[in-house]
Amino acid sequence: MRGFRGLIEGTCWPSWRKDEFVRAVEALAEAQPVTEAMIAMPGDARFRERFAAPFILFAKC
Repeated sequence: MRGFRGLIEGTCWPSWRKDEFVRAVEALAEAQPVTEAMIAMPGDARFRERFAAPFILFAKC
C-alpha cells in the first residue's frame, strides 16, 4: 500500500480526493478475502456472480 499511496500523492488531485480514493482501495483490499471466499463456495452460481460483480467492477476502475 505504501507504493500505491506514493503514486496517488504524486497526482494533481486535491487532497480530499486522494484520501477518498485511498480509503476506497483499502476497503476493496479488506473485502477481497470475503469476495474470494464467496466465489469459491459451492452453491448458486448466479448469487456468487451478483455478490462479486460490484467488487470486480470497482477493481477495474
